[in-house]
Amino acid sequence: MIGHLAHAAGAPCPTFVLDAARLPREETALLGHLTEARRYLTSAGGAHVLKIALVEPSAHPMFDLDYRFVQALPGAPDRFDLRGSCGHSALASVVAAARSGMLPRLVPGARVRVRVRNNGDSVVCEVDRAERDEAGFTVTFVQPRPVPFTELLPTGSTRTVLRADGRRVEVSMVASANTYVFVDARSLQVPDEAALFTAGGDLLRRLESLRAAAAELLGWPPGGAF
Repeated sequence: MIGHLAHAAGAPCPTFVLDAARLPREETALLGHLTEARRYLTSAGGAHVLKIALVEPSAHPMFDLDYRFVQALPGAPDRFDLRGSCGHSALASVVAAARSGMLPRLVPGARVRVRVRNNGDSVVCEVDRAERDEAGFTVTFVQPRPVPFTELLPTGSTRTVLRADGRRVEVSMVASANTYVFVDARSLQVPDEAALFTAGGDLLRRLESLRAAAAELLGWPPGGAF
């Protein structure tokens, strides 16, 4: 199998784009193939590539490309998280799919309609410019129906108390594409931007503890990516 590497501006690493039609559909077998792909990437100097996209032409008449995001986790080549999506990797997938012939050549004004298989998002990528080595897009997330407010609250409440580092911290958990935890910075003794960027490892550890507590509350592995 041939994979393609594409890097969207602002992403922490490139995305490794693979043809989903050439991979197993069953999850255990799929992850076995992706483990081997990561081992190959590591041997070729690509251990820093932690974003994988599985793409194929969409069978749905409203879309051009089906896209599934896989977050590779550090620590071992068989560690992955399939729960979320990534806008940077969606853009990388469009470029790679066009370069590989899966989509028509990108030209200014063209629109590529992407179906995100992880969470059902509909994304339209309109080409602003297409050059030899890069492309620019305007991206629109299309909402086909109004989202009931309760669907945005994974715990069913606007406020949730998490226990982290032996403390009770009130947060708001919101699910929109991915799931987020909003916390009042003042409760973490971060009164302003300067304090945030000089906080160091102690604040990071507290944030990681909050993230793990939220994951456990949702029944997710605390060591996952989302």
